[in-house]
Amino acid sequence: MYQGTAYSSLNAVIAIAVTAFEMFHQLTSIHNSFRLTARADSGVVFTERLQMHVLEVAEEKIDRVSELPPKLGAWTNFYYYSHLKSEAEMTALLQDHPIVQQAYGQYQQFNQDERLRALDEAHQRFLHDYATDVEEAQLKKSAEIARNLKNMGMSPPDIVRATGLLLSEVERLG
Repeated sequence: MYQGTAYSSLNAVIAIAVTAFEMFHQLTSIHNSFRLTARADSGVVFTERLQMHVLEVAEEKIDRVSELPPKLGAWTNFYYYSHLKSEAEMTALLQDHPIVQQAYGQYQQFNQDERLRALDEAHQRFLHDYATDVEEAQLKKSAEIARNLKNMGMSPPDIVRATGLLLSEVERLG
C-alpha cells in the first residue's frame, strides 16, 4: 500500500479453519466468524477486511449443518459423513451437489487403493511423530532455560512466566 492510497483498496483477508472437534463450547453455531476488536471496547472494530471463520465439523454440532448455506452444508456433510455412511446414504445426502458427489467418488477410489491408503497412513504417522518430536524438543529447551534461570537466582513464579512451564515442573528441576 502506498502513502495516500485509500484503505478500502486493500483486499480482504479471510482465514477459514475446519475442525473435526468442538473449539468453542460456549458458541452454539457450527459456523462462527471472528474479527479484531479493541480489548477495551469490543464495539471498536479494527477492520472489516480481516476475518477468521471456524467451521466446527464435530459430533456436538453436526446436527446444525442445516444452518449453513446449501453448498457449504454439502461439503460439511461430505467431510463429516464420508467414512460413516453407506454409499447409498451419501448419494442421497449429496444428490443436489454434483461437485461434492464427484469429490466423494474420488474419496472412494482413494480408499479402495491399498497403496494410496498405506502412503497416507505413513504420512499421517510421520506428521504425528514429527509434531511429537518438536513438542519434546521445545519442552527440553524450556526446561534447560528454566534450569539456567533458576541457577541465576530467578524466582520460580518468574521462571514460570518466562518459560511457560508449570510451577511443579520448575520446582522439580535440579
